[in-house]
Amino acid sequence: EPVLDLPYPGSPVMRILFVLTASVGLPFFLLSSTSTLIQSWFARINNKKSPYSFYAVSNTASLLALISYPLFFEQAWPLHKQAMYWFVIYIIFAISITWIIFKVNQSCLEISQDHNFQADHLMGKGVGASKDSKPSLKSYLYWICLSAAASVMLLSVTSRISMDIAPVPFMWVITLSLYLLSFVFTFVNIPMNSQKLWMVFLIIALGAAWLCLKLEGSFDVISNILIHSLILFACCVFCHSRLFFSKPPSSHLSSFYLAMGYGGAFGGLLVNIFAPVFFKGFWEFHLGLIFCAVTAMIALFGQKILKQYYIRLSGIILLSFFAFLISIDLISNIKDSKGSFRNFYGLLQLDHAIVNNVRVTKLYHNSIMHGLQFSTDPHRYEPTSYFIKESGVGLAFRFHPNRKSGKKINAGVIGLGIGTLAAYGRQGDDIRFYEINPDVIKLASKTRWFTYLKDSKANIDVVSGDARLSLENELESKGLHRFDIFAIDAFSGDSIPVHLLTKEAFELYFAHLKKDGIIAIHISNRYIDFEPVIQALTKHFEMKAIVVETFKEKYYNSRWVLITGNNVFWTDPNIKSSGGVLKKSKEIKLWTDEYSSLWNVLK
Repeated sequence: EPVLDLPYPGSPVMRILFVLTASVGLPFFLLSSTSTLIQSWFARINNKKSPYSFYAVSNTASLLALISYPLFFEQAWPLHKQAMYWFVIYIIFAISITWIIFKVNQSCLEISQDHNFQADHLMGKGVGASKDSKPSLKSYLYWICLSAAASVMLLSVTSRISMDIAPVPFMWVITLSLYLLSFVFTFVNIPMNSQKLWMVFLIIALGAAWLCLKLEGSFDVISNILIHSLILFACCVFCHSRLFFSKPPSSHLSSFYLAMGYGGAFGGLLVNIFAPVFFKGFWEFHLGLIFCAVTAMIALFGQKILKQYYIRLSGIILLSFFAFLISIDLISNIKDSKGSFRNFYGLLQLDHAIVNNVRVTKLYHNSIMHGLQFSTDPHRYEPTSYFIKESGVGLAFRFHPNRKSGKKINAGVIGLGIGTLAAYGRQGDDIRFYEINPDVIKLASKTRWFTYLKDSKANIDVVSGDARLSLENELESKGLHRFDIFAIDAFSGDSIPVHLLTKEAFELYFAHLKKDGIIAIHISNRYIDFEPVIQALTKHFEMKAIVVETFKEKYYNSRWVLITGNNVFWTDPNIKSSGGVLKKSKEIKLWTDEYSSLWNVLK
């Protein structure tokens, strides 16, 4: 917590890097260097076995930890206990390393020549280094390119699946697992680890990638995820196998891993920093595929993976062909990117259509529709999609006791979208929106496509930044807002951010809410059931809640939960007939800032 209170630069990426560096930077650096150190020490005391297999062991352990965390550790212990146990294990690790250093110094042997097995895997003339020579600059650049290509594919496929295809929880676990698994398969000297096999696998994957791009929208979600997982694994396993088969003698393994680290960092910078600023789509996926195809062609030209000339030439032609087709699709995407806006928070796209001779403009965040507005009167002023009059939040605005008695309404809203809820504002009302994405604010307030904010009769305020942090700061600087209605409609992909659904978050909401105020939470989700989370919160705060579902159209079904202690609101016949009780499907532990688990609420 003290780290989060330190001053930091304004960019979200720089904030994250700053916090991570300040909190876990040093122990992470020490841990990440351990694998290289262990391999180097092993090479000094044993000149007959390969130290590189330890890298496969290291990634196997990382894979097990990755899978076990959401399944066990996250559910078993709150964060402070996890940190305590981690600290104990880290101390044991430090003691073990100290003991290993002592043993290595006792057993240290001079190595006069490299491992005998290495002769079979020396690099060829294309980008190689001889057995006793220092790796060339060309070798280092090749290693950096291979590592960067795999890193770009990992991040771009993860983004494409979780943002563009299906915002399914834990998809990043699957993609990162495949990335780690590719190291496990390739950094071992087994018959399955064949350069020819991985080359053929890559060519098939590039063909599948082109079909996926060409026939976008033709595959169901499961098929799309499986195909993209296959593409990711094929690209990573090829790049990592090339790294293994072009590795230097063990005397230079430190610089080899350093080059791999540089490549991974370069790939991360390209996808996480460069792409959101300069790209208007997820084009790094195309670039990663082309990058892999080029590195494969270099391998076929220089390394002579396939000995027969005509087979090698066929491979080069196929790689060139698929790289060309993917490039054509990339150019087409760039030409069609008008009306797209991308930043750190994802991709925003405008979709214009004509319905009954009236223009309708929709706003999509990645693959999720976040609002629509008609361009002409009288429909232009009507709340639409998830916020129609029959929706939970619509009922809260229409039948709040203040509205019926003619008093003004003071409302707070987390998540701006296109500003649809401003349509419920009347003369004298105050509606305060909290929105983290600056591009969303620009689209909702400064463009001709969406006019809800401009047309509203209420006094509109839009606060830029994380809603919870903004509310906490306002509590200290401005005091209580005393909201009559507080709506939570913040979505990251297709899901509410977890930190907005914890006990501490609701303590903050209730502090800003009037005693008889209403909290409206949008819980529509295809993959997560948030009702048990809300049920645990209402039980803790001893509040009553109902669920309001609307089924207007296929894509605009909505589920809202209304929470209040206002008995006048509950006795309104319109509310009684519109809502249902929270279902008691399963009881879960109350979410707090110390504990939360999406695994327990998956549908």
